[in-house]
Amino acid sequence: MQEDIVNYTVDFKDLKDYMDLHLRIKENMEFPNYYGCNLDALWDCLTDLICCDHVTIRFVNFQAVEQKYPEDAVKIVDELHDLKHVYNGEYYDLFDIFVERNGVTQEIL
Repeated sequence: MQEDIVNYTVDFKDLKDYMDLHLRIKENMEFPNYYGCNLDALWDCLTDLICCDHVTIRFVNFQAVEQKYPEDAVKIVDELHDLKHVYNGEYYDLFDIFVERNGVTQEIL
């Protein structure tokens, strides 16, 4: 039986605007065309990844998001954290999630 292992990296360097933020996420994480380019749609598509055996997500140059959209940046990190605890609040080890800011990488636990 072959494991379904996927790796996604989204780089926010030179982030232009809010739509660019979501288009980078959509394209680099291979979300479907109906991705709604908002935080609710992000959650829906993230939870669709649960069918994989293992997923690694890396958000690189995330400081660009934090500078332009600080409230949304907090919500995105919260969603990434919640994804690891999606089943009844218990830690789920399907995801390795990393957020890199200014060259410093933090694992989301």
